Amino acid sequence: MMPELNDFQALMQGWTSLGPYNALDLIRLPGRADAARWREAIVQPVTEMGFQPPREIEAIYDEYIAGITAELNKPFVAGDAPMRFFLVNEPGGTHYFGVVFDHWFADSPSYRFFTRRAFENYKTPGAVSRLPALQFCRKPFATLFGKSHLHVVAGESIRAYCRHLHAYRIPIPDPMDFTSGFQHLQFPVGLIETIRGFGKKSGATVNDVFLAAALQTMGEFTAPDRSTKRSRIFRPKRDRIAFTTAVDIRPLASELLEDQIGCFISYYSMVAQNPEKMPLEKLTAQVAAYTRDVKSNRKALRFFQTFKPARMFWNYYKKPSQRALMMHRATPFLGGISNVNLTDSWIGRDDRLLDYIRVSPTGPLVPTVFTLSTIRDRLALSLTHRSAIFTREQAIAIATGFALRLKTL
Repeated sequence: MMPELNDFQALMQGWTSLGPYNALDLIRLPGRADAARWREAIVQPVTEMGFQPPREIEAIYDEYIAGITAELNKPFVAGDAPMRFFLVNEPGGTHYFGVVFDHWFADSPSYRFFTRRAFENYKTPGAVSRLPALQFCRKPFATLFGKSHLHVVAGESIRAYCRHLHAYRIPIPDPMDFTSGFQHLQFPVGLIETIRGFGKKSGATVNDVFLAAALQTMGEFTAPDRSTKRSRIFRPKRDRIAFTTAVDIRPLASELLEDQIGCFISYYSMVAQNPEKMPLEKLTAQVAAYTRDVKSNRKALRFFQTFKPARMFWNYYKKPSQRALMMHRATPFLGGISNVNLTDSWIGRDDRLLDYIRVSPTGPLVPTVFTLSTIRDRLALSLTHRSAIFTREQAIAIATGFALRLKTL
């Protein structure tokens, strides 16, 4: 039986009634994929989670971009387990094993808990796993992170709305088209150290540098349209860029959540005026100062409280198109950053893995997501984008522009 959903999970589950909200986790291994062997490898962790394992892994692709794009846009069928699996056989004799989660169901660490067990089973078939059995987190969200009081929730929601009054709303031609596109880039080996060194000059983290580069990239992309927006009565000028950063709040819980399946994600947002006109060093320092304030005041948990009234508005709206535009109108984001350093994780320590790809969905919350993963001296970007808003060529230009900013630090 699934545990009680927190407010964000319940809202994400509502989004899946509009379109797929899928997150993906892939590992790359040498050799061609043995579909039957992978099916056997997932039986144990799937069963531990209380689901019925599939009879076989049916989805096998010839190219990972095509496979990821297809799985991003494939909805889950009602009544099925909120997870599925696919394989990619590459011409060079390597393959990917991919797991797709309906994102309301689990967060990024949960994917890796599962993938680790499947990988170990695949590499040593028939061996008894020494890893703890997977289990759902049964503790209520309020017990782990503290109870939200009504006046605090209302105050935080009003502050979030006011902070985004001048944030640019990118035009959405068809709010009900949630088709996603996907791009993937590998950065030069060792660039992550250059980025880290650049950040230290401004007292910034690597994520601060990523966020500043994304703000500049999207600021430049939208500058021509933003410059034509004029203020009107009751319609303030929207000349700023709002970006959101995903936060893993597991470390903020009152107890250790290792090897427990759940969805413990929050966000904080950065609003900047004309970031494309600022030197990247100055913008990074500005981002870093705000991030320090977020961390010291636990604003990621406070932002989580805004999902409660968001659920109320979701239930109030009856038309799917109203629900699709709800977040866009209240707190318009131009994009989001999801960043994780896996160097000290099992993925970073295991030389049997050739590569790892993490993919985040877009949905009604953000039209573009920059998902970055660091493994030792390697950095990779997965860019997901709503195809109704950005063409494939525009998405490539955005990814390339973002990468160029980092490569020329």
